[in-house]
Amino acid sequence: MNNLNAAMGITALLFFLLFNGMPVAFAMLTAGAIGIYLINGWEPMVGILTSGPYDHVASFTLSAVPMFVL
Repeated sequence: MNNLNAAMGITALLFFLLFNGMPVAFAMLTAGAIGIYLINGWEPMVGILTSGPYDHVASFTLSAVPMFVL
């Protein structure tokens, strides 16, 4: 399966999940995880899903937003 077919299939899956009432965040998580699995394989998908959320939340830029609100 080439990358273009995988991208079109994942986009169709995303819209299918959204039209069936799945919340946007979970639909994007599911479609993204399956897309990473189809293109890169199992181990890169697990690595991205375990380290990715922490890397984005632990940034200094995001800590400035709640301090500004306070």
